Amino acid sequence: MYVPLERRKKLEPKSRLCIHLGYVHNTTKLWRVWDSASGRVIHVADVVFDEGSFGGQRRTNSVSPLSTLLRDKVDHSVTSNVPLQSGTMSISDTQLPPQSTGLPEVNDTAGGRFTNALEDRVGDADEPIPGTQTNTLPSPKGRSTVRSITFNGMAPEEGESVTCHSAAPDGHKLPALRKSKRARMPSFWLRDSVTFAARASEHEEPQSYTEALELPDYCKWEQAIKEEFKSHVDNGTWELAELPLGKHDITCKWVFRLKTNADSSTRYKARLVIRGFEQVPGIDFHETFAPVAKFVTVRVLLALAAYHDWEVEQMDVKTAFLHPVLKEEVFMAIPEGYSEYSNMPSPNSAFPVLRLLKALYGLKQAPRAWYQDVNRFFTDMGMTRSSEDHSLYFSKDLLILLYVDDLLLFAKNMRSIDMMKKKLSTTYQMTDLGPIRQFLGLQIVRNRILHRIELHQSPYIHTILTRFQMSDCRAISTPMDPNVYLQPCTNNTDIDNRSEYQSKIGSVMYAMLGTRPDLAYTISTLSKHNDRPTQSHHVALQRVFRYLQQTQHMAIRYERGSGELGVFPKVTGYTDSDWAGDKDNRRSTSGYVFTLCGGAISWKSRKQDVVATSSTEAEYVALTEAAKESIWLRRLLIELESRVITSTPLNITTDHFNELSKQWESLNTQEPSSGVLPEVSTTSTMPQVIYADNQGAI
Repeated sequence: MYVPLERRKKLEPKSRLCIHLGYVHNTTKLWRVWDSASGRVIHVADVVFDEGSFGGQRRTNSVSPLSTLLRDKVDHSVTSNVPLQSGTMSISDTQLPPQSTGLPEVNDTAGGRFTNALEDRVGDADEPIPGTQTNTLPSPKGRSTVRSITFNGMAPEEGESVTCHSAAPDGHKLPALRKSKRARMPSFWLRDSVTFAARASEHEEPQSYTEALELPDYCKWEQAIKEEFKSHVDNGTWELAELPLGKHDITCKWVFRLKTNADSSTRYKARLVIRGFEQVPGIDFHETFAPVAKFVTVRVLLALAAYHDWEVEQMDVKTAFLHPVLKEEVFMAIPEGYSEYSNMPSPNSAFPVLRLLKALYGLKQAPRAWYQDVNRFFTDMGMTRSSEDHSLYFSKDLLILLYVDDLLLFAKNMRSIDMMKKKLSTTYQMTDLGPIRQFLGLQIVRNRILHRIELHQSPYIHTILTRFQMSDCRAISTPMDPNVYLQPCTNNTDIDNRSEYQSKIGSVMYAMLGTRPDLAYTISTLSKHNDRPTQSHHVALQRVFRYLQQTQHMAIRYERGSGELGVFPKVTGYTDSDWAGDKDNRRSTSGYVFTLCGGAISWKSRKQDVVATSSTEAEYVALTEAAKESIWLRRLLIELESRVITSTPLNITTDHFNELSKQWESLNTQEPSSGVLPEVSTTSTMPQVIYADNQGAI
C-alpha cells in the first residue's frame, strides 16, 4: 500500500507490504488490509496487488491444482440432505481451466496447507476420504449435484470447505460456458500510469543495470553503456582516489531511455547519474539555480524567423554537464560495469572511490555549473546576453537560444551560423541536427516558399493518450462542459487516486504550455483539485483527453501574410475576465493572449488574487496582467529588432468598452487631488496599452 507523505519521513519507503482482507463496507474505493508492521487493520485506497504471491510466499506450479484432483478422484453420486455451511468456496468443473494454478504452493508444513499425501489418500468413488466431512445437496431438475468436501486443517480456520459442482445426475452434460472476448481492463482507480506507459511502449526501458543486460536487445543497451563510459574517459570526469577521513562517497545509478528522433527512429540512451539527494548542503554544493529559455521566447523567435525568412539551425551538446570544472570536492562510489566497459584502471583498496573533477548528471550544482560555463563561452565570443531572457544571446547578425544543452541558431544567412558551429565544436562535443524540425517536444513544420512555420505536438499528445489508455476514446469538440460546476472535495473518503490525477494534469499542462492556448482555462480550473480529486474530477479530466483525441493535429501557424518585408509585424493582445466565476471564494478569472504574425505567442488563464467587487474591477485586473506581459514582450522585441520605434503603441483589446470608457473619461476630466489620482496625459478615450519611456498606461 502507498504510505502518504505525512505518515513517513524523507528517506523511508513510500510503500509497505500488507495482506488484503476485503472491501470496506458500503464502498468499492477502499480496501481493508492488514499491516503487519503496525499490527492493525487499515483502510486504504492506493494499493497495488501482487497476484503472484500468497501470505508472503511466491506460488509455484509444483503440485497439480485442487480442481483437477477433485475432478478425477471424488465421486459425484452420493447425495444427502445436509445444507452447505456459509462461507463455502465453490469450484465449478465447467469454470476451472484444466491447468489452473490459482492455489498457493502445497507443502507438508503445518499452518493449514494441503500435503502431497492427499493424492495417495483419495480412494475409489465409494471410499470416504479420512479426515474429511462430506455433505451433498439434493440436485434439482436441470441442475448439477453439489457436494462439499471439508479438509481438516486446510486453512487457519477449521471447518472451511471446498465445494465442487459436478455434472447433471441425468447424464446430460452441462453446456460449456462461453468465454468473453472482451479485453480485461483494471478498474479506473487502480490504473497505474507507469505500468500502462511500459505496456504501451514498443520497447521496454530497463529500470536497472542488471535488467538492461537481461533484455533481448541487451546488445544495444550494452553499446549505449560503452558510449557513456567513453564520454567520461575522454572528458576526464573523474579519477581514482582515496576517500579522506570525514568525507562520504555518493552512490550512483544507470538511467536508460529510448529516444525518438524526428524521423521516428529509436535511439538507445544510457546515462550515468549520481544520486544528488545524498549531497549535504553547504559541503557538497551551494548555489543551484540555472535559467532556461521561456516557451514564449521560442515562439517569438520562430514567428520572426517565418516573417523575415531567417535560417534556423539546431545543435545539441553531448554530455553538457560533464564539461564544467567542479569547484566542490565530491566523491562517488564505483558505478556498475566500471571494470567491464570503462577501459580504465580497476579500483583497489588504496583507491576505492572516484573523485569528480567535472560535473556529473544528478549533481545539484551541475545545471548551474554548465550554464556558467556556456555563458562565459558566449560572452568571450562577443555575444550579448538578453536582459529579458537570460538564455538568449545575440550579436549583430546572429541569435542563439539555449535550453540546457539544446541550442537554436537564428541568422539571415548560413555564413554566420557555420562560423558559430565551428567555434562551438572546438570547445564542446556537438551534434549538428541541421534545420530545426523538433525542439522540446514541439514539432516544427516549415514552408520557405510561403514564409510559414507551424508548431504542433501531435506525437506527444498521441503518447499521453496511449499512456493513459485513451487512444481509442470517442472524440469530442469541447474540453469542458459549461453546464457542469466542479465542486471541491469535502470528504476524505471521496478522494480518488490523487497520483494518477496529478500525472494526467501535468501531462496535459505541458501540451498547453507548448502549443495549446485553448487548454489554458481548462487546466487552470482542473488544477485547483490536484490535492483532493474525486470521481467527478476524473470524469472531467477524461473529457479533456477526448478533446485532445479530436484536436491532436491542431497547430499554431506563423506566416508573413500580406505584410511587406521590412515592416515590423504587429503584436496584438486580447484580454477578458469573468466576474465571481468561482462559486467557492467569489474570485474572478483573468485571461489574455498575444499574437504575432498571425499566431499566438503568449497566453495565460489564472484566477485573480483579489476578490473583485464589480465586473469593471475584474476587467481592470485582467488588463493589468495583460499590460505587464505586453511590457515584457515589448522590451524583448526591442532587443531583437532595432527598427521598432519606442513610441509605437501595443493595443490590447477587451470586450467591455462602454464601462471602461466611462471610467477612462472620468479619470481624464476629474481634477486630481494630492495623493489620490495620478496625472494622466492622453488624447485617447479608448483603453489601450501605450508603451512610453518609463511607464505603460491604460
